[in-house]
Amino acid sequence: MNDENTVLRVEDLRVQIETDTATLDILHGVSFDIKRGETLGIVGESGCGKSMTALAIMRLAQKNVKVSGKIELCGESLLDMDMKQFRAIRGNRMSMIFQEPMTSLNPVFTVGHQLMEVFRLHQGLNKKEARAKAIEALRMVNVPMPEKRVDCYPFELSGGLRQRVMIATALACRPELLIADEPTTALDVTIQAQVLDLMCKLRDELGTAIAFITHDLGVVSELCTRTIVLYCGDIMEQGTTEDLFTKPLHPYTEGLKASLPERGDRGRLQTIPGAVPSALDFPKGCVFAPRCPYATERCAQAKPPLYDMGNGHTVRCFRYEEVSK
Repeated sequence: MNDENTVLRVEDLRVQIETDTATLDILHGVSFDIKRGETLGIVGESGCGKSMTALAIMRLAQKNVKVSGKIELCGESLLDMDMKQFRAIRGNRMSMIFQEPMTSLNPVFTVGHQLMEVFRLHQGLNKKEARAKAIEALRMVNVPMPEKRVDCYPFELSGGLRQRVMIATALACRPELLIADEPTTALDVTIQAQVLDLMCKLRDELGTAIAFITHDLGVVSELCTRTIVLYCGDIMEQGTTEDLFTKPLHPYTEGLKASLPERGDRGRLQTIPGAVPSALDFPKGCVFAPRCPYATERCAQAKPPLYDMGNGHTVRCFRYEEVSK
């Protein structure tokens, strides 16, 4: 039964990529949900499956990608819809902010034209009405002089302003779900803080559910209510952000937290030894075992399940097998 406050429900999400020489398993049964007005953090190193999760939800993956499992928006199955039905939802009830605004905004059209297109497509407004809405949307995300900026091309705007245009476009139709894929990576610290404050404000005002994808645990601690830790297409740990920061259980979460610089600490930064393996060569047992300081022979042979530690806190590690019973 679907909780009426649950905006997004993902169950047993699996993604495979078919190549000429092999079938790559990218996601191995990822499950989570996001409630109205909540921000869920999705963290992990590059190559762990964060962006692929977002692309699968938005049905933006390439044709050689096979997606299975359940993805529901307010109880409606997204994978069962034909593309015509889904296009009426994408950009309207659910939107995405991409990592690099210069590759996401069309350089040959003004930002106003691109914003107006959203209103004309999903709300059926005429050109004059759509322009007024576009200016209002730019004002909502604190773009200065929106009446002038609406006629600017992307290259005429700074990185921070381009990212605000992306946010305005994503939030134009007041979506129930917003997926933000590392939206502040290319911004300086000051602009990053402004963009995050803006997203929090709009989330609180509109009740939008946000999936915030990032490798930056510092941002997660400020923005997210709950967090899932992804590694090689598996959820390693999931729980409240406070629990994951104050009592991380999985060695990978511990490693990510330890790699954060402490205030006033001038010593050597800690790192996780090794690197994320290729999808062509995932380890047989626990995918993190080759990099784990606690790994045993059992870890190399068998994949641990997600153990329920209570209060919505789950961890994929054999060390908690007895504790979870």
